[in-house]
Amino acid sequence: MKPWVTRRAPAGLVVAAVWVAASLAGCDGRLPGESLPPPDDPHYADAWIAGQVRARLEADPQLGRYLIHVQSDNAVVCLQGTVPEAALRAQAEELAARTPHVHAVHNNIAIAPMPPRRAASTLGWARIARGRWRA
Repeated sequence: MKPWVTRRAPAGLVVAAVWVAASLAGCDGRLPGESLPPPDDPHYADAWIAGQVRARLEADPQLGRYLIHVQSDNAVVCLQGTVPEAALRAQAEELAARTPHVHAVHNNIAIAPMPPRRAASTLGWARIARGRWRA
């Protein structure tokens, strides 16, 4: 064996080094889906509340398909967007109201028929992205 060639580190040593680096970096061992506790600063609390409501709406199998904008001001959540049915509008309001630290919900979600999705437009954008678009 040549003197300038090094051996690979044992796998256990690599795992230990990654764990120490993560500990020093401030990782608290939470999974990506787990939420952090609300901050004490009211300025950041509204951002935390809006993020929690947005995450709940996106995680819902029915509401996750629609774009619903969420704002929070002094723990009062305002929902804006468009859904095709009144039941979905009510479901979004209920989900927001059940989120911790939410005091009130202003539901400004409009009910309107949604246009059907067209595969042709998606195909066109894929061609543009690959640089193969021809007029």
